[in-house]
Amino acid sequence: MEIKIHKIKITNFKGIKDLEIDFNGTTNIFGANGTGKTTVADAFSFLLFGKDTSDKKDFSIRPKNADGSDKTRIESEVYAEMEFDGEKHTFKHIFKENYVKKRGSKEEQFTGNEHLYFFDDVPMQLKEYKAKIDSFIQEETFKLVTNVNYFNSLSWQDRRKTLIAMAGNITNADVAYNNPAFQELLTKMGSKSMDEFARELAAKKKKSNDELKQIPTRIDELEKTKPEPINAIEIGNQISTLESEISHIEHQIYDSSEALKEQIKKSEHAQRLVFNKRNELREIEYGLKASLNSGSSDSQYQLRRLTTTVNDITNEIVHTKLSIDRYKDRIEELEQNKALKLNAFELESKKQLTFDDANFCCPTCKRAYEANDIEAKKVELQNNFKIQKNRNLDTIEADGLSLKKSIEDGKTLLAEKEQLLSDLQNKLDAAQIELDNAKAAQSEVKIKTIEGVLTASPEYQKLKAEIESDEQNIPKVDNLNTDHLQNQKRELVSQVDSFKAQLSTNSQIEKADARIKELSENESKLAQEVADFENLEFTMLEFQKAKMSYISDAINKYFEFVSFKMFDTQINGGETPTCITTIDGVPYNDANTASKINAGMDIINALSRFYNVSAPIFIDNSESITDIIPTDSQIIKLIVDRNYKKLHVA
Repeated sequence: MEIKIHKIKITNFKGIKDLEIDFNGTTNIFGANGTGKTTVADAFSFLLFGKDTSDKKDFSIRPKNADGSDKTRIESEVYAEMEFDGEKHTFKHIFKENYVKKRGSKEEQFTGNEHLYFFDDVPMQLKEYKAKIDSFIQEETFKLVTNVNYFNSLSWQDRRKTLIAMAGNITNADVAYNNPAFQELLTKMGSKSMDEFARELAAKKKKSNDELKQIPTRIDELEKTKPEPINAIEIGNQISTLESEISHIEHQIYDSSEALKEQIKKSEHAQRLVFNKRNELREIEYGLKASLNSGSSDSQYQLRRLTTTVNDITNEIVHTKLSIDRYKDRIEELEQNKALKLNAFELESKKQLTFDDANFCCPTCKRAYEANDIEAKKVELQNNFKIQKNRNLDTIEADGLSLKKSIEDGKTLLAEKEQLLSDLQNKLDAAQIELDNAKAAQSEVKIKTIEGVLTASPEYQKLKAEIESDEQNIPKVDNLNTDHLQNQKRELVSQVDSFKAQLSTNSQIEKADARIKELSENESKLAQEVADFENLEFTMLEFQKAKMSYISDAINKYFEFVSFKMFDTQINGGETPTCITTIDGVPYNDANTASKINAGMDIINALSRFYNVSAPIFIDNSESITDIIPTDSQIIKLIVDRNYKKLHVA
């Protein structure tokens, strides 16, 4: 579809009272600032879409009075004669005020504004008028192929989406071909989009990380609530001994005789003394055993804590070293960019203005200007050159200062990371020494045995000797008093119950240890899950980069002057998706006006070929560029020229 505009008539539109322009292949519209050049482009956009070139619907259409108020009781009208693939049509858009004189009123009252639309002189409603225009070209497509700045005014996501559409049908399966990692990724994605799967992964990773952070605290709580361990074998032996004594007493009760009651009374006192001393001996023995086991448990807990500390510091050192390497790479990149800016500053400083005789003759009849006019033109060009040169130097200098500041900030952060690495290394050395000492201490504890501890206790050995002596002096009896035996039995049963209650301590410890083991296994599982999620995220980023590489290859055939940066490298070395137009490596926003115009022209040419449509291109600030990229589209150049106080069309 080839779209051309042959004529436009503008009446009472913004600052233009009455203007008619005939267009050809390239039409130059000259005028000083404020004479209405941009208004011509706004009028054309208003005619078709009811908006100005800034895409605003709510803008001031009516001309202004001297005090700045809107003129009333006038109609604003834009009319155009256009051609679509050789078929000519006319369009007209009128904006008017409606006044009604109500019954009994002397004056008409304003009732609102009204828009009138005509296609080939046939009046239409807005919906019908818009449908007619859409049948020739969609509004979004029209803006893309007629406005040199429109594509780069879009969000990077919309620019990226447009380029992907131009690349054609590049499927995920095409990108994953012959790449097992990509194929596995697509299998896991299923019917989800890349964005949906990325959000799902991020949520799952956050959940696993949150659970992972809680596990060390829960293990520590279980360790602290565990009771002191006991020697179950020793207590079991004591229970067996007591139960044996109870069984023996029960036999004695059964075989007792009233005749032996007196003998029992005589020996009762001696036996009680021995029994009490045995209890005291067992208490000393239990206390020594508990002390030995407690020391072993404390040293094991201390050893686990110190091992965890050493591992944590070691991991932090590894991450810190990686950060230092990334900072060094980034600083080196910034230094190179700074050198490039310095070289650009020197080149710009050396630029000199040269005059072309073609600039000093009438563009229509080619007759040379008068000498005075030539001198004035040279002064104007010299001033414009100096202004532009100073702007370029200021921009380069600002970029250089920004790079210098980034380098200084990077070096500061690098120094902080290097100091942190030194501090971490010192902490690791100290923690390692403490861990080695704890291991040595635990080895010493393991060497000790209960027999050795009992042998080394003077109190224990003294009481044991007393018991052995007292046992020798207990009077022998043939039988025991039944009541005494019943009491002794109850005492022994109570001791057995007490020892059995102590055995539950080990059960509590076993349950806590089982839970700790379960949490540790879950910790490993969650850590692996997080690692798997991160691997998937990395694979997704690589997949996107690979797909963008395919797309870049596919769209590069459309462009001659610009290229596109699809990923942005962060200071930490990571990459994020983007879509930045570049001109010889320079980002579009950093380019000068001439480069931006040619970049827009290159993009319009590419989009025109892709959409198979060409339409009139309005180029504002055309005085900033001498060589415009060739195009098959009709061009309307809006040129600032202070010599023309009114619009001049050539």
